[in-house]
Amino acid sequence: FAAAACGVAGPVVFQVLTSSPTFTEQLVINEIPGMSATNTITVKGNFNTLSFAATDPNLRHTLHINGADNLRFEDLTIEAVGAASGWAVRMSNNANFNTFKRCVFRASETATLSTYAAFALTQSPTAVTCAQNGTASNLLIDSCQITGGYYGLCLGGNGLTMGVRPS
Repeated sequence: FAAAACGVAGPVVFQVLTSSPTFTEQLVINEIPGMSATNTITVKGNFNTLSFAATDPNLRHTLHINGADNLRFEDLTIEAVGAASGWAVRMSNNANFNTFKRCVFRASETATLSTYAAFALTQSPTAVTCAQNGTASNLLIDSCQITGGYYGLCLGGNGLTMGVRPS
């Protein structure tokens, strides 16, 4: 996403090569200049995996959409494999109009600590269940699988916690 950091002037598609090795990295996508309903970025994952083992409790995420709008992720597995904490996806700072289609969000399936979540809308780098405002809106999660985590899917907003459901 470094290529898009300077902005976009039209729709962009990143096509991940089929049968690529697992991408072992932590990815943060900040607001991108020029993004709109027309000027979108689509990541076609081709059933590949983005994986990260968090070691810093303040940086638990594998993918953090931090204020970026109009992103689309297709056919991508995003997993958090940290030994003490891990969030596969974190969205914050008004990350609006984003879409995930046919993706897999995975965190530890044996987690007994609340430091694990497969998918979280949270402003906090360390808590998924506190009151949240301005995390994300108009989010579409279509035909995706959410696996593991102490919390599978945690959606917080408008000064109350909603959508918290242990997996």
